Amino acid sequence: MPPFLHIVERIIARYRRRGLLYASFFEDMQRNDLRQLVREIIRECLCAIAGRQLQMSYTVFGWKIRTCRKFDIYGWPADIPFKNPGTLPPNDLLRLIAGWRRGSIYFFRIPPAVFTPAERPTQKTRCDFGEFRNALTPKTVPEEYLAEEAAADEIEDFQAETEVGGVVDEIEQFSD
Repeated sequence: MPPFLHIVERIIARYRRRGLLYASFFEDMQRNDLRQLVREIIRECLCAIAGRQLQMSYTVFGWKIRTCRKFDIYGWPADIPFKNPGTLPPNDLLRLIAGWRRGSIYFFRIPPAVFTPAERPTQKTRCDFGEFRNALTPKTVPEEYLAEEAAADEIEDFQAETEVGGVVDEIEQFSD
């Protein structure tokens, strides 16, 4: 029996019980359900070989899974990019499911004799690294702002002087 085949079949049976999969027609599944099925198969097979809960990481697989945990994946098709299944087209997802069901894709523990550690990924620097960053607020108030503020104060003072009994007379408001 190929490795992890019982895990894959158990997951597929779970999908059938939920009504997401009829017989073996994976083509009829919604794309989101296909992605979820592939993710679940990969995650549960990885946890089964590790013997505990692990989180699958596609972007830093070489460091987090190969180097730190010493697990690798065998049989991943060369023409399907190794990335998050959520970004793969349905035909590639169907091929991956078929590979896991046949047992041609599986995780294995890397023997110490052939283990070569990957380089630790470096954190990317900011795009403006090494440049002077402008402050978010100005150090001084621009002259234009002060001029606008002074004009607004003059208008308010004029309106306060021409006010009679709380109401500005129209004639006084528009006369010089």
